[in-house]
Amino acid sequence: MRDLLALLVMAAGLALPVLAGRRIAVQRLTSLGAELGSDVPFFLTGGTAVARDRGTEIHELPDIAEEPILVICSGLHVATGPAYQALDDRRAGGLTSTALSRKINGFQRFARTLSETCSASAASAFSANDFEQVVFGQYPQLKTLVGKLRKTTGAVRMTGSGSALFGIYGSVGERDLARKVLEGDRVFKECRVMPAKLVSGRSYQRLWRKQLAEHLGPNDLIWPPPSRYER
Repeated sequence: MRDLLALLVMAAGLALPVLAGRRIAVQRLTSLGAELGSDVPFFLTGGTAVARDRGTEIHELPDIAEEPILVICSGLHVATGPAYQALDDRRAGGLTSTALSRKINGFQRFARTLSETCSASAASAFSANDFEQVVFGQYPQLKTLVGKLRKTTGAVRMTGSGSALFGIYGSVGERDLARKVLEGDRVFKECRVMPAKLVSGRSYQRLWRKQLAEHLGPNDLIWPPPSRYER
């Protein structure tokens, strides 16, 4: 429900200039979106980016390749609030300067590799999700699923605070073969194994322009897209 609300808010934000019949700077939309949810500002532009603060300060990175992926929905519900609390409790136990330095260095390597290769798969070795340790402790089934998924690709992560998982593949053929293997494994019997692909910022914005086409002005270079009803 939370993710659905975030998507609805994001959609309303992108359609707002069209509905209002006026040009609204993306910075203004980002500010409005941040008041509604930390996920919203990123989805106003899409693509590859580093998010700071609560996730509302967005710094764009070069677009990545639209690599094929599998998304695994386990059916488990991970409540966001308790997941954050568990992470805060773990951090309260103490994060040494050495551990903090290691995290910062790892993130820098991840961002640099992502920018240089434009490949999430290539950068995955330096990726991390701090929620995984606490959530996998609460839901060992997810850890089991990750172990099985990693037998098909080394690029595996949990999304946000869970519970969806994803794996990145080198080709559509590799992904489709992995899907058959996973769907034949009894561990994934109750899961939805969905093929998809990563979406570049260019494709994301092109999709929105297509959806709003009948309401847009002739200038296709401006983002957010301007309304033909602009006053």
